[in-house]
Amino acid sequence: MNAPLAEPARTSVELRLPDADQGWDSGSSSSSVALLSLYSVLVRRYRWRIATAVVVITTAVGLFSLTRPHEYEASAVIRVDPTGQQTLGSNAQPEVSFDALQLMTTELQVITSPAVVLDVIRQAGLNQDPEFNSEALAARAGPQRVSQKTLAAVTSAVSVSQPANSFLLQVGFRSRSPELSSQVANLLVKAFADHEYESRANALQDSSRYMSSQMDALRAQMEGSQQALVDYESTNDVLDPDDKTNVMQARLSQLNEAYNKAQVARVQSEVDDDIVRGGDLDALLTSDRGTDLEVLQTQLESDQRRLANLGQIYGPNYPLLQQQERLVLSDRNLLTDKEQHIAAQIADEYRSRRSQETLLFGLLQQQKQAMDDFNRKAIQYHNLKAKADSVASLYYGLQQRVQDATVGAGLHSEELRVVSPARPSDRPVYPRPLLATALAGLLSTVVCVGLAVVAGALDRTMSSEDEAERWLGIKVIGALPEVENQGEVLRAGVTPAALLPGQAAPAAARGFHEAILSLRSTLQFAAEQRAPVIAVCSSMPGEGKSTISANLARALAATGSRVVLVDADLRKSTVHRHFGIPNRIGLSSVLEGSATIQDAVVASDEMHLSLLPAGPSPASAPRLLQLGFGAVVGALRDRFDHVLIDCPPVLGFADTQIIASLVNSVILVVRAGLTDRVHARVAVRHLLNGHANILGVVLNGVSQRQHSYYSYYGTQYYSGYKDSENEDLDLAR
Repeated sequence: MNAPLAEPARTSVELRLPDADQGWDSGSSSSSVALLSLYSVLVRRYRWRIATAVVVITTAVGLFSLTRPHEYEASAVIRVDPTGQQTLGSNAQPEVSFDALQLMTTELQVITSPAVVLDVIRQAGLNQDPEFNSEALAARAGPQRVSQKTLAAVTSAVSVSQPANSFLLQVGFRSRSPELSSQVANLLVKAFADHEYESRANALQDSSRYMSSQMDALRAQMEGSQQALVDYESTNDVLDPDDKTNVMQARLSQLNEAYNKAQVARVQSEVDDDIVRGGDLDALLTSDRGTDLEVLQTQLESDQRRLANLGQIYGPNYPLLQQQERLVLSDRNLLTDKEQHIAAQIADEYRSRRSQETLLFGLLQQQKQAMDDFNRKAIQYHNLKAKADSVASLYYGLQQRVQDATVGAGLHSEELRVVSPARPSDRPVYPRPLLATALAGLLSTVVCVGLAVVAGALDRTMSSEDEAERWLGIKVIGALPEVENQGEVLRAGVTPAALLPGQAAPAAARGFHEAILSLRSTLQFAAEQRAPVIAVCSSMPGEGKSTISANLARALAATGSRVVLVDADLRKSTVHRHFGIPNRIGLSSVLEGSATIQDAVVASDEMHLSLLPAGPSPASAPRLLQLGFGAVVGALRDRFDHVLIDCPPVLGFADTQIIASLVNSVILVVRAGLTDRVHARVAVRHLLNGHANILGVVLNGVSQRQHSYYSYYGTQYYSGYKDSENEDLDLAR
């Protein structure tokens, strides 16, 4: 029975499965156009609800604004002078730079503070005005008693604004009386200026009292520090430490210079003394002291040379030679005496210079010690003097501030000046019906459109052909309208031929059957002409695939073609219930081999239409379909012109993928407003993975209220036609 089928014919429908998360390529150049198209579809879908909501809201706002009493607003303008914001009198300089924005924000808050508003309420008697206080409370309230409700009502009627890039404040007040509005606005400005003056004066007076109380302690501290400085000067003889420091530093510099010179001279004398002690005459001759010795040494050498010459010529007893010998001896004695004299001088000079160096070193150390002692005293003196000067400066500065505060407390500041007083207005500022109605219409339209877009974005279903094609990437070949009591109408398969003579067909049934006829025509043009085998499936249960299969089979049989409707949903069969036939023998019996196709196929009450029910539910439907369903389809192709197969849902079952791979074409039924587009995309992917040839999508249950272009299936479209004029709708003819 497992005879192979011929290769199914493929149509030219282009299949493009969109991304599972986005539905189309958001990075393409047409993504913005597609998004706008989606928004326009959503707006068209909810247009009547949007229009109803906008009309209701706009009308309500307009009527409400017309019933409100007129209110008038008067404004006074004041100028804030930042240079007048000083704390301690007009001569005091601000310690930190002010922030203009913070200053103006502070003034805005002060104007609407309870301290200012309460004063205005009492002056204008607003606590007795029924506009701001109920008559019952006004009767019990005294002239000075102001309730929290009245305070809140008056405060809410006050408006304060700052023109951009200016030090101006515009103070307004809204009331039902133009005169009262201007009066209260001027009182607000006056009360604000008085409050600022009083606050400033009180702050200056408090500051003056506090500083006066601190002056006594500061005066005692100043006197104590000055007395400590005087006592230290007299005790340590420190009158002018700077001059004395200069003198001591000069003396220390002189001693250091003298000590350095004495040290150099002592070193030179020590060198000469070492030469003398060594007995080196040549070294002594090269020193500064060798000048006299050099003359004597020269004379001695000259006399010795002459003696040597005479000794070569004359004998030892020659008188001239003896005289010369005595002269040489005299020269040597003179040289020896001179050497001893110079040696004694050098020794005395060395001892003298060493003593001088020692003395200068002692004086230098004494001067350094004295300098260190004086520096310590000078440091203590400067500390005492700085403390005394600081306390005195603080005392006199505080005294000046007390005087400035005392004077400033009695002066009126000019930091607030009225530029323009408030005047009564003859035009109300509230209500403004035209503006309120326009704004209500605009805002309600924006909000309703936004809600419609959000609702549509959150809606994961598909309700129109455009949405189905956009999300699934498959052409929609038919759209069936939504029908009231759809289960009864579609399950019964009402046709004009089934009605009693003279009985009119319901408009809902007419529209539905017209859509079936349109789908039949599409299939006849798109499907293979010779023995087409078409499987009808859906992604989930409850989408109407069984009802569409039954009615489509009726429509094809009405053309005179031999049609067989196969119930391949072996788990939950419905064909036998639609047509009222037994289900004891059916497709499962044929697949199991317990019956033949001739035994299982049942002729219906309608001409040219045969039925193959599902039969008893088998233990393993996918195994039976995999083994024998191809042979069953081949046998049915030989006997019938059209084979329609009612398949189980694609998701959750493997049956439909097996069936789809053995038929010519597959139709996917999608329930408008019910089928999740993610489920439908997954179903399409499963079918494509099973090498199915998807002919197209049938959109079932399209709402005529959301999509006006489906209204030709509605009641009004057929209301002008008589039954005699619609005989061509008879599907059985």
